[in-house]
Amino acid sequence: MSEERREPGVRRKRGWRAGGEAPLPKAAEAEGEACTERLQRHAARLVMQNSGTLSDALLEKAKKGDVSSIRLLIRLAERKRPRAKPVKKPRGLTWAQQLALDPPWQGPIPGDEERWGMSPGPEK
Repeated sequence: MSEERREPGVRRKRGWRAGGEAPLPKAAEAEGEACTERLQRHAARLVMQNSGTLSDALLEKAKKGDVSSIRLLIRLAERKRPRAKPVKKPRGLTWAQQLALDPPWQGPIPGDEERWGMSPGPEK
């Protein structure tokens, strides 16, 4: 690091203004993130498609004594599978429980008088 003389109390510039690169604009940063996501998806797809070939290659390297391949194979074999998320039950009462809580109907059913030819009752 170069020793430069400066006056006491004067601070040295830091960041990109001190001579480094300028930060990327927001649009370019978002485009870079989108590109990274596409690369990650593509790499994951390639690993899934070639998993047998990859594990065979790892096994061959492990047989030859490559310690890092042995460790990786063991870690992959011992890795716990994620638990399935439990299905959440909806809170509150079901429709059947709500209907069971309603009081039973008291009185004639509307519309039955015409259907059965019954009179609504004695007129006063």
